[in-house]
Amino acid sequence: MSDELEFHAGGPVLVVGGYGTIGGEVARLAAPHWPLLLTGRTPERGAALAEELGAEVRRWDLADPRPFAAKARAVISTVNDPADRVLRAAVEASIPYVDITRWTSRLARASTPSTSWTALGLDYEVVVDGERREVMPLSDVRSVDVAGSRTKVASIDTPEQFTLPLTLGIDTAVTRIGFSTNASTSTLLAVKKLGFFRWGRGNRWRSLRRSLLYSPGKGGTAQIRIDVAGRNGKRTATIIDPAGQAHLTAVGGLLGLRRVLGEDGGAAPVGVTFPELTPHPEDVVAALAEHDVTVDLS
Repeated sequence: MSDELEFHAGGPVLVVGGYGTIGGEVARLAAPHWPLLLTGRTPERGAALAEELGAEVRRWDLADPRPFAAKARAVISTVNDPADRVLRAAVEASIPYVDITRWTSRLARASTPSTSWTALGLDYEVVVDGERREVMPLSDVRSVDVAGSRTKVASIDTPEQFTLPLTLGIDTAVTRIGFSTNASTSTLLAVKKLGFFRWGRGNRWRSLRRSLLYSPGKGGTAQIRIDVAGRNGKRTATIIDPAGQAHLTAVGGLLGLRRVLGEDGGAAPVGVTFPELTPHPEDVVAALAEHDVTVDLS
């Protein structure tokens, strides 16, 4: 038997992983707008959040072959979906679907007709000056100014390096990541230099991988610097969310839900769409400001 989702215009928004670090943030942002159904492997962990938000919580373990059935007006996935169970169930039921966790290779596959820590161990493609180049994760180390702080950054695989050239014809799209302390970035680079992300696979190293790559703690300010160069010159935008990266990711998920439900001032999209294809890009800064996310243009 397969999972059976059914579209229901008056139904809840199904948040897969709805009480995890990102899912909980998405749920809190979405609760004032739509009824919610939260799912995960251990629904008892989500009981308090569900009560707080007036939501329903149910078990859906994507590693468990037992089928899941529900009615929903939209689905947002905030967890890794290795077998595409959530994606397939939503597509088969023609339910609007938002995914905020899909790595580039899986995004490319999902966008054709036919987190993942491992991304740190695999070479990937970027577009530079209109040409595709294969690069190593955590290479091209440099220091940049991010909101007045000198920050060490290194290359990392993210979906916009695939989608921006595809959708907007961008000639160069490169993403780099850094942490609030350069020491943390240096530690990650040292682990990479030892080859851990290539040989440290499998269950044997799971706890070590988790300790290295998943330690949300209390969070801190999330800062993103975007540099754009074109025939009319150069511009820089700095996005700052004092509530942290999880909140900023959740805000993006909320805007994605508005987009696929046609509640952002445009018609609901047909087929696959990406964030940069929003029909009213001039409204994005104001939409972010509603959630205390600021954008500084220079």
